Order: sequence, then structure tokens, then C-alpha cells
Amino acid sequence: MEIQRGSRYCSKKVQLKVLITKWETPEKVTFNLKGISEKFTGSGYFHALAINSDTTKMTGHLDMKAEGMMGPVINPVLKSFLPKMTTELTEAIAQEITNSKSHS
Repeated sequence: MEIQRGSRYCSKKVQLKVLITKWETPEKVTFNLKGISEKFTGSGYFHALAINSDTTKMTGHLDMKAEGMMGPVINPVLKSFLPKMTTELTEAIAQEITNSKSHS
């Protein structure tokens, strides 16, 4: 998993390892995150709720924290970007699910 964080002035791509901790088929997947390229840890989940046979509502939650010497500097910035990153990641996963269903 890669997450790009930044602003129009500065941008950085962070690689994360995803460890699925619980899979409640087919509704919910819970996971932990660990930075590969940077010292980050985190956790989150994705929850799918079937509205009807053609529509599913996808919800995502993501918590991340920078560690190490730069943690106190990065965490306030990360906190401001996290909601947008969570939305983008949730939408990307929902789109991927939609694409895989249309090809099966």
C-alpha cells in the first residue's frame, strides 16, 4: 500500500505494510499498518453495507501516527491530511471492488 501525503509545496509517498487482523466476511475488514519506507504505525477498517442488490455503502476509518524524532513535527500535518486520505483510499477500494465485480 502506498499513500501520498503532502501539499502543493511538498509531497511524499509513504509505503505501508498492511496486516489484516480480522476479516468479517463479507462486511468488514480490520487491519494494522506499519511503515516500510518511513516510521509510521496505524490501524483502520473498511465496512461494506449492502443497501440493495445493486448498491453497497462503503465506509473506511484510518488512524496513523509518525514515530521517531520527526513524529512531533509530522503528526499535526498528518492529522490534517488523514480525512482526505481515508476518503480517497475508501473510494479507490470501492471502485476496485466495482471493477472486479463487472469483470466476473
